[in-house]
Amino acid sequence: MAKVYVSSTFADLQEERRAVFDWLRAARHQIVDSYLPNSETLRDGFLHDLDTCDLYVLILGHHYGFQVQEDNPEGLSITHLEFRRAGRSGIPRIALLRTTIPDVSLSDIADPQKAAMVQAFRAEVTDTVRSAEFRDERSLIQVLSTGIQGELEKRSTTVSGAGLTQGIFLSYRREDAAPYARLLQRELKERFPDARVFMDLDSIEAGLDFAELIGRAVDSCAVLVALIGRQWVTLTDREGHRRLDNPDDYVCFEVQRALERGVRVIPVLVDGANPPGQQELPFELRKLARLNAHKLSYGSYQYDADQLFGLIQRVLVEVRDRAGHSARQDADHDALEETARVQAEPKARLEVDRNGLNAAGPKARSADLKAGEERTKSAEEEAPAARAFDKIEPNDAEEPLNEHSPSDASTRVGLTSNRDKNRTSSPYNILAATATALQADFRTGIHNGIATCGWSQYLGDRVPPSAIGTSYGLRTALALDLRSPEINYSAIVKSLLRLQRPGGGWAASTQRGIGRPEVTAWVLGAASRAGMDHDEKKELVHLLERMTTFDDPIALNRTTVMATIVSTLTDVEPTSERLPVLSERIARGCSAVNSDRTLVAWGEVLQEGSKPSIPHSARAVIALGKAAKVVRGIPGLNATADAGRNWLSQNSVELLDTDEQLRRPVGDGDVDALFIGHFTAAWTARALLTSEEPHAHQVALRRALRIVIDSQRQGIWRWHDDSTPIWMTYQGISVVRDYILKGLMWPP
Repeated sequence: MAKVYVSSTFADLQEERRAVFDWLRAARHQIVDSYLPNSETLRDGFLHDLDTCDLYVLILGHHYGFQVQEDNPEGLSITHLEFRRAGRSGIPRIALLRTTIPDVSLSDIADPQKAAMVQAFRAEVTDTVRSAEFRDERSLIQVLSTGIQGELEKRSTTVSGAGLTQGIFLSYRREDAAPYARLLQRELKERFPDARVFMDLDSIEAGLDFAELIGRAVDSCAVLVALIGRQWVTLTDREGHRRLDNPDDYVCFEVQRALERGVRVIPVLVDGANPPGQQELPFELRKLARLNAHKLSYGSYQYDADQLFGLIQRVLVEVRDRAGHSARQDADHDALEETARVQAEPKARLEVDRNGLNAAGPKARSADLKAGEERTKSAEEEAPAARAFDKIEPNDAEEPLNEHSPSDASTRVGLTSNRDKNRTSSPYNILAATATALQADFRTGIHNGIATCGWSQYLGDRVPPSAIGTSYGLRTALALDLRSPEINYSAIVKSLLRLQRPGGGWAASTQRGIGRPEVTAWVLGAASRAGMDHDEKKELVHLLERMTTFDDPIALNRTTVMATIVSTLTDVEPTSERLPVLSERIARGCSAVNSDRTLVAWGEVLQEGSKPSIPHSARAVIALGKAAKVVRGIPGLNATADAGRNWLSQNSVELLDTDEQLRRPVGDGDVDALFIGHFTAAWTARALLTSEEPHAHQVALRRALRIVIDSQRQGIWRWHDDSTPIWMTYQGISVVRDYILKGLMWPP
């Protein structure tokens, strides 16, 4: 049982509050309600009550709420103040955000000033904690129960397995604050003889797992003191990478573990160090920037240390009192339950003896039937989204090509901004949201006089389906195992076949006349996956092979085009006679970065000396990795792919999205062009995920995945001009899906 502080506005969330209170009472938790606006001791009251609680639950809609007048320079609402106080007090926060507005009159939508404050508050919440979204009372209770259970499980994990103890953990960097750490360790042991003081070296015996022991030690502590010196933010490792950006850095691990487990974290600024800003910290540690910091300097060491020890003393007392109070309540409740059970047992036996059936039986069966009906109804309502990730299988990192036209951004409507941080979202929620959006965006139309069904280039726009857009939508639907009466895969394939250019194959809308190999390869791969007639597929494969024998410098010399063709042939026709030739062309088109060729890279053009490019190298690595599984007689394909991954792992610091143009002369001084957008972080992540040992690249992989997740909102990915190209969403869900299927840690 936990003491739970429930915070929300009142006017717009009365039914939600009632549902949350009912669930918490049924689960035996003690509820502390946020104060009403007419309380005479408003500020002191709710702040005091908050500090005594084990968990904080925020229910946030679209109404900002009452704003305290006194001692409130920012003019924040009570709910906003409570949210910040819980963070400063180190109380685990469970944030539940309503996505719908049942009654607009109870919201602040019509008030521009209040609406802006609501949006700012919601942005602060999503940027600070792992929030969950709900649309009605049923989904509210689902996310509430998940959040409560998760936080209680975190709190129950300790060194002894018996609960939170009175430990004190000192977190520091040796190059930054080692002398102060030693001084504090000695004085803390003298000041608090009953509390165990943990430091990384002295508290851990030889031969034990360093990370595991540190994690268990942090879990057992009531307080973690984070010593922050002047180099704490900027210190780098031997390769020149900032230590804070390494998810396996022990200092990051210690602080993140404490923040996640509800351990009180006290930042201590040593010798004039500045407090780290949010933008300087990795996402998992950004809460640290919001905590009030304590100062510790050489000139006033004893005074500063005494103030710190007084604060630690108060924390230890609060934790001890809270643990005792909770234990007494649990014991009392268990005693009452046992008394009730003993009193009820003779009566239950008597009813069974008389009737052969416990009197409670029919009622229980009736309740079970009703609950079953509700579960069935709920499952039917959510089936399409649920199936979207119910049968997902690993992806071989196929090689997408995309038609990109930034000038069309103004025509795309109906989707919300995606610049909020979303790393805390469940990967399954992201995939389900993508499935819902993809299903809603499926449409029919007339394209160049041809009846079509599928998707256009951009999610949320108002134009008919295109060949490239439909092929990406088809691949996305197949990757999510999306099943819906409206989405008929056979009809979609037939629609794609009708969109071929004269002579066969496909081209982008900005390309002239005949089919082009880069687009033909991509659409053919999608149609083949969905299931197409064998003869039609065979004919298109032969067409694609012929396209690679033409005198077409774009097809033969560009990394993007060649990688797309090789990737498609490995999927559709792995015995193609052209596949070994084209695979070898990619392998020979790289540039050695070092003398032993353990690091290689590719540029836009397949030739030695081409300027190294992260997205092109990633595309080449993926294509070679797939080809190495089916092509025989060409040694070194795997080794070259590995060398490319090594280069990506060491050079994926700035994963900026880029554009590329494929331009072909078509006579009379004119050209046809294809604009390609490279989602660099997604390409990097997918290339690293094809490794047999993805853990060897985990720093670069997690960095790339964070950028991928940050680029989406509610399952839809956005380009840097805020447009919503369907190819970007396809690459985004491919990364998320493949990452979780590798069994890697989430959030990254």
